[in-house]
Amino acid sequence: MDGRPARTGALLGLAASLKLLPLVLLPAFLRGRDGRWGWRDAITTVVTALAVLVAGYLPHLSGADDAIGFLPGFLAEEGYTDGAGFLPLAALGPDGRLLGALVVTAVAVALLRSRRTAAARAAWLLGALLVITTPP
Repeated sequence: MDGRPARTGALLGLAASLKLLPLVLLPAFLRGRDGRWGWRDAITTVVTALAVLVAGYLPHLSGADDAIGFLPGFLAEEGYTDGAGFLPLAALGPDGRLLGALVVTAVAVALLRSRRTAAARAAWLLGALLVITTPP
């Protein structure tokens, strides 16, 4: 967060307004640059990110279906709604969604406890996401 949790949250919120993928990075930025945990800074980052994201969608609430766009169709088409899209994990069990959620949660929890840099934590989160969603 480099001492600026509101700015970090605002930038993540803006990025998530364009593409939802940056929300995966949120846990990477909940510790300070030095790896120390600060509840106030973490809450500020999360609240600011969500506030900016919601503010970006407010003008589109009258046509909520248009604001979401093709996302539900894309998720269904690629097999993410039934778990088949998580191909490497679906091969291990009947429901790739559950395994995918468990993998991402485990990595996020490990990184919340990690004192690595925010960039390293973000790389681990994106790596985990790529591992569970990339076809073999």
